[in-house]
Amino acid sequence: MILALNFKKNNMKDEIISFETAKILHKKKIFDYEYKSWYTPRGELMESSTRGIDFNFSGGLPAPSQSLLQKVLREKFHIDIMIEPFFDGDEEGGSLYEPTIFWDGFDEDENDDRIFPTYEEALESALTDALNIIK
Repeated sequence: MILALNFKKNNMKDEIISFETAKILHKKKIFDYEYKSWYTPRGELMESSTRGIDFNFSGGLPAPSQSLLQKVLREKFHIDIMIEPFFDGDEEGGSLYEPTIFWDGFDEDENDDRIFPTYEEALESALTDALNIIK
C-alpha cells in the first residue's frame, strides 16, 4: 500500500489529551512518565516549565501529549493505534480520519465506522478506547 501525504495541508499538532481521557488514564494508574502538564480536579489545564514535578498532592491528573500516551500504549501494552486519512470527495481536498486499534493480534470492531474531521480528534477517540481495553 502506498500512502501519499500532502504536507502542505498537514496541520497535525501534538495536542494534550482531553480532561475526560486524563480521568481514565488516572484511574488506570499506568502512567509513570514525567510530564509538565496536568489537569486540576475541576478540569483546568495547568503547565509548568519544570518537567517531572509530582502534582498528585493537589489531586492533579497527568496530562501528557497524545503522542506520548500513544507511545506508552504501544510500548507498554502492545496496543497500536492507526489513524487513516481519506479523501472525503470534497473538491476543496478535505480529509477525514478514521481510527483503528490493534492489540494482541486483534483489531477493533470492524463495524466501527467512526470518522473525524481532524487527526487529533480521531487520535483522542482511539486513545480513550485503548485505555478502556486495559484491565
